[in-house]
Amino acid sequence: MTSFSVIDCLVLIVMLAISIAISIYYGCTGRQVTNEDFLMGGRKMGVIPVAISLVASFVSPSTIMGLPSEVYFRGSMLIATVIGTISSAIITAELFLPLYHRAKLTSVNTIPWLAVILYIPAVMLKSLSDLSETWSILISGLIVTFYTSIGGLKAVVWTDVIQFAIIFAGLLAIIIKGTFEIGGVSTVLQRSIDGKRIDFSNFKFNPYMPNDFWSIALGSIVLFTGSSCTGQITIQRTCSLSTLAKAKKSLYCALIGFLIATFIYVYIGLLIFAYYYTCDPFVSSKISRVDEIVQFYIIDSMKNIKGLPGLFVASICSASLSSLSSGVNAIAAILWEDVISKFFEKATRKKSLLIIKLIAATVGLLITTVAFCVPLLGNILEAFFTLAGAAICPIFAVFLMGVLFPFVNTKGAIVSLISSAFVCSVINIGAIINKRPFIALQTSTDSCDDFNSTSDLTSLPFSALRNHTIPIYEPKGLNRLFHISQFMVPVLGFTLTVVIGVIVSILTGCNRSTKIDLKTVNPFAAKLFRLRSVKEKINERDSSEAEVIILSSKNCDKTGDENLKFLKV
Repeated sequence: MTSFSVIDCLVLIVMLAISIAISIYYGCTGRQVTNEDFLMGGRKMGVIPVAISLVASFVSPSTIMGLPSEVYFRGSMLIATVIGTISSAIITAELFLPLYHRAKLTSVNTIPWLAVILYIPAVMLKSLSDLSETWSILISGLIVTFYTSIGGLKAVVWTDVIQFAIIFAGLLAIIIKGTFEIGGVSTVLQRSIDGKRIDFSNFKFNPYMPNDFWSIALGSIVLFTGSSCTGQITIQRTCSLSTLAKAKKSLYCALIGFLIATFIYVYIGLLIFAYYYTCDPFVSSKISRVDEIVQFYIIDSMKNIKGLPGLFVASICSASLSSLSSGVNAIAAILWEDVISKFFEKATRKKSLLIIKLIAATVGLLITTVAFCVPLLGNILEAFFTLAGAAICPIFAVFLMGVLFPFVNTKGAIVSLISSAFVCSVINIGAIINKRPFIALQTSTDSCDDFNSTSDLTSLPFSALRNHTIPIYEPKGLNRLFHISQFMVPVLGFTLTVVIGVIVSILTGCNRSTKIDLKTVNPFAAKLFRLRSVKEKINERDSSEAEVIILSSKNCDKTGDENLKFLKV
């Protein structure tokens, strides 16, 4: 593959230098005085910067590289993910944000796929330059570790704003240049229709098909809502705003950016197909992985424009650094708030801040190490949904039960979380050991030169693509479990958690005599389960009274002797 030009290298270096400069500015000018300043920006962040930061964190390398590739090989049915995008914003803003903001939370939970995000730009740099994959991972990991541990949330948010501009400049450059070269938007759309990349004629549910509308819609609803409602990145940023109204406004502004980004990804996938409509690079063995189609297109179609490949790689690196810095800052907040702070209760403000920075640095180095194991997980999009299905969605289900089902107890939550995570992990391991077949639409190699194909996919004359559909996949035996669509893994994890959690809670007597903070219960759920307010002493040592709500015994208490109590603090 073509090496970087000097201009390409300069574009990339300038982007990285800006990120480092922002962190040094916020870290060394006395602006990080308290723990809250470092982790939450003093809860005085602006609506627009936070919204842009949320979008920049969403626009990760896994989506930039994975979604256009998915559209190229399997069609634009992936547009159904907008259903999940819209649902996640509404549910987060109206159901969860009021609870989080009222409680002034700093930590919620973490994210499992940061190593995937770090690995992707390393692959890009390896393909486009003489830099090895190892050095690419190390450089990216060390840079994000440095500017996150030094500058805190303010540095992360403002770096996200700069990186957001770089990301969209790169994507727009690809779209504008590519569209004009092909002959306009109409040509892109016509070739996509002829090649069955735009086809919304089949809405029959099939959990094994990767382009199934209902699987994509359900999977995106559960995954995106879970990531947004319980994701540390979203909650930490929205809670850094001073009021709930500002937090909601920021999230809805970000929703617009999410939707625009999704349509951009789909169009880029169609654009690349229109460019290679008679010579597929994968079948003709010009690339060895389906995830390489985007970077190959950049190298192949824009190699004569100095600086443009560099801008694209800068946008990939920006997306990676943005998501990574958000995640590292989030994990540092979790570890400090929920674990480490309890061992340093008497630490000075300065010492506490230093410890948090050391935590962030350690987390960054750990993620860098794990990134070397990412190639074992399969292609980018499958790795994203696979990891999320086993981790994020069961956790989201537990959060949702806590908010909407106050009778679910600790036993139900723990058993359901472990059980669903185990089942999803078994599916993931089974899919790794006995890989799912790569199911894709046909492509054409009519205009390719002579080649020896090593791909499992076959090609057809372009004129025959219009009448071709993806063959129905019907697995046998244990593969009926292991080979469900990657979009259905999150749905399965979520559903199992809720069902098991409710059943175990009922069998173990629900939440009898357990006091729970009323701020964690949705008002509608309180009415639904007939919660009533009374005055009660908090404890025997404290003579003051607090408002508690008591769940009627006939709703849950099997013995009728005790009541379910929720403490309003």
